[in-house]
Amino acid sequence: MDLSLPILVYLVIYFLWTAESFPKVTDPPVSMTAFVDTWVSFHCEGEGDTLVWQTSEGPVTDESRNISIYPGITTSGIVNSTLVILAKYENDGLFIGCIIFGSSVFDSTGANLYVKAIGPVEDLFFNISMNEYAIVVWNPPSFVADDVNTLSYRVVIEDDNDNPLVDIVTTDWEYEVSIDILNLCSIYTVIVTAYDNQYTSDSSIIQEEYIGEYFASIVNNIVSVEETGSFAVEFTIKLEGNPRLCNNVVRGITRLINP
Repeated sequence: MDLSLPILVYLVIYFLWTAESFPKVTDPPVSMTAFVDTWVSFHCEGEGDTLVWQTSEGPVTDESRNISIYPGITTSGIVNSTLVILAKYENDGLFIGCIIFGSSVFDSTGANLYVKAIGPVEDLFFNISMNEYAIVVWNPPSFVADDVNTLSYRVVIEDDNDNPLVDIVTTDWEYEVSIDILNLCSIYTVIVTAYDNQYTSDSSIIQEEYIGEYFASIVNNIVSVEETGSFAVEFTIKLEGNPRLCNNVVRGITRLINP
């Protein structure tokens, strides 16, 4: 009797049975593109005993990445789970892996999160001098989506009554403002926003107060002696500065001194 045929049938049945018992990802997560500060869901399902999520940069329990996991109901060896993550700048390109374990082996797959946004400008600085202009300076955003070609910057300067004194668009990283435009002796609010034809950054805002600069000097003084023996000092102060600047008040004190 030829035993090779029953043995072959047995082996085929064995391998078919064990293949069915291997863990397998049947519904893998897919890569997602999202705007910054929006929530994104990744779903994974398969056959096995346990489903575990893993990221390329750290555990899914890392609270700084704003990750939540919602396990599904496991029935007849089918496991599923949904991972929800906040699309933050630091999560751009993050690999999110799904691993399904069986008794001794596992199957895995994964997807990527891509964040589309422009970050805010950095190191915003506003300087007013007694020269003919003031200057606004900033550094470009540290995060820019890979599909952004050219950045533009909107620069707005408001006085302390929220009146817009400047509202311009530039592609440079600085802007000079004529002193004649500014209502001097004010608290200025400077707002710079980066944008392109797809995205707009959060605005960077600073406030600067300008109170002007004057120089005072005594140009003459008179000492007079009273009949009582006391004497008085009178003096004149010369105030020098830009007449367009703030109205400073100078107070002089005359004091009688008894000998």
